[in-house]
Amino acid sequence: AYLGPKYASISLGGGKPPANTTAPKNVTPESLARAEAIRKAANQHFAGKRRTAETEAYVQSFEQAQELVKRRDVFDLSKESKKDHERYGSTDFGKHCLLARRLIEKGISYVQVQHSNYDTHNENFEFHFEQLGEFDRPFATLINDLAERGLMKHTLVVVLSEFGRTPKINNNAGRDHYPAVYSMALAGGGIRGGQIYGSSDPNGMRPQDNACTPGDFHATALKAMGINPHGELKDQLDRPFQISNGHPLPLF
Repeated sequence: AYLGPKYASISLGGGKPPANTTAPKNVTPESLARAEAIRKAANQHFAGKRRTAETEAYVQSFEQAQELVKRRDVFDLSKESKKDHERYGSTDFGKHCLLARRLIEKGISYVQVQHSNYDTHNENFEFHFEQLGEFDRPFATLINDLAERGLMKHTLVVVLSEFGRTPKINNNAGRDHYPAVYSMALAGGGIRGGQIYGSSDPNGMRPQDNACTPGDFHATALKAMGINPHGELKDQLDRPFQISNGHPLPLF
């Protein structure tokens, strides 16, 4: 978006490496090298007369993909021990938490692990017991491993949803979308452990003490990563914009 395709993410699933990152078995390294030489020559000829931001983006994306192929083993969970696989569990979320640890250890700067199916308009309590039971063990194992390996000093871990659930139970024993008040958890990145910041009213309807806006959370995360939240960036059209419109929370 603002920063261009250079900073776009790569999606993974099932605890597996990115798709299409290995050459067919009948393609030799020599033929790959010849194909790459032809591609570069064609690109250079094209760029000489018709170079645009779009074509530059395509070239950049392709070159990033090439680097990804060279480091494909970073995503290979088969290189982790049987004991670690057992500790994280066999669910996709467990595999992805183990992969997150591996990526962080290998120097990947941003890793997002998703755990879905919390949209409980029906049977909220049954679904959440099941989901949280699946979430707790891999997440606790990940935090423990990052701490034991000294990675929490320069890693910020955030558990965050896009909104909360209504305090009121609907007719289907469910809870609906509710953006007015919800919680998040942060660890590492210089944030002091064991603290609770803010509170809701007794019914969970509105923030009561130390309300935090999404902008404040954003500024807090930036500060934890050593980035000035009130600094300025320029987008790919060279337009300036302030990085954050919030203020860091006193959690450090």
